[in-house]
Order: sequence, then C-alpha cells, then structure tokens
Amino acid sequence: MSYKNGLILVVDDHVVIRQMVSSFLKKLGYKHVNLSENGREALKKLKTKKYDLIICDWHMPHMSGLELLTKMKEDAELKDIPFVMLTMENDKEQMLSAIQLGIDDYILKPFTLNVLNEKIEALSKKLRK
Repeated sequence: MSYKNGLILVVDDHVVIRQMVSSFLKKLGYKHVNLSENGREALKKLKTKKYDLIICDWHMPHMSGLELLTKMKEDAELKDIPFVMLTMENDKEQMLSAIQLGIDDYILKPFTLNVLNEKIEALSKKLRK
C-alpha cells in the first residue's frame, strides 16, 4: 500500500504546522492532502470523504487527537484508517496509552521531512504485510 495517490488528512490547530506538513507531503510526492484545524472539524470531513491516512496533532481545542482517534475507533467505517499522532509529548506512559488506543505510529515535534517520510513509508510497508 502506498499513500502517494491516496487522500491524507492533516489535523493540527496551528496553521504553521498544518502548512509545513502539507508542504513536506507534497515535496515527497503525496498529491492529495486536506487540512483540518481540530478533531471536530476532521471528524466532519471523515464523514464526507474516504481518507487513506490521518496525521493528527495530540493537543487541540474542541477535540484532541486522542478524542478523534477514540471516535474513529468506535465507527465501523473509520476504525481502520491508519492514524499517525504528532506530539511534543515525550512521556512514555502517555505514548503507550495512545498506542493501546490504536495509533499506528507517532512523530515527535519538531520533526524533519525525512522523519515524516520514514514514518509514512514504514507504515505503508507494515500495512502491506
């Protein structure tokens, strides 16, 4: 599975981060990227289009990344969409709880284009098996 032609949703309450992730993805050859500023807005978008990958911030107003993930896992149509968490959290217990909730991977902020690429490629290979 490759996400190059898939639809990716980037969710972050900071416009600079959303734009940076979108720019990185486009430089890496990912053609279809949508943006949301919080989990509530993202959930609405997830109900209207079929997304292939979610890259989502942990801490956001209105609905956090964990709350969005929880709602997605409760929805039969959304529960299998791969989910990568963006976070500044370096607390192992919190990350373990997020993994137990069902994130597929996480990226610690700040990150580079190469880190983003490595995480997406690893996820793509993992899901191919």
